[in-house]
Amino acid sequence: MKTWIIIILIVAVLSFTAFKVVKKGTDAEKMKFGIDSFKINVNSKMDVLLGLVSGYNSTVNAYVNNFSDSSFELEQLSLEIFALDGKTLIAEQTTPLKSSVILNPKGKTALSLDFHINTGGLLELLKQIGQNDIKATLEGYLKRKELGTQVIIKGFVQAEGFSLDINETMSI
Repeated sequence: MKTWIIIILIVAVLSFTAFKVVKKGTDAEKMKFGIDSFKINVNSKMDVLLGLVSGYNSTVNAYVNNFSDSSFELEQLSLEIFALDGKTLIAEQTTPLKSSVILNPKGKTALSLDFHINTGGLLELLKQIGQNDIKATLEGYLKRKELGTQVIIKGFVQAEGFSLDINETMSI
């Protein structure tokens, strides 16, 4: 009789644990990644010229919306920015998350990420949209704070053992 009680308790605990893991997995699918802003760190015509040689740094203000009832500990986030062809790398994340981030249930969590923009990739992007004068385009960016094109953000978010692929199109 004691053996049956122990077996029933073990099965109950395992079933409860399996249910929690499955629920957490379905809740992970309710996370949505997005970009609030993409800022190329150029403030003067001199920055534009220097960047033509060494590339540009940028700051991306990203967010993760957690539409589930579960909280998650965001452990890793990796992103790259591509031209609309999906092949030409424009920018890559330069620093990983410094520490894990808690994604609260039914909430939006903001993240500020640093990127390095590859000058060759940026030139290719501008050619794809018909802008052949990178200097004039970036000087125009100084006034408008946008390039007037779209890019593809690719990467992944990893939270509590669950990994979600990111493949989003955004305007910059």
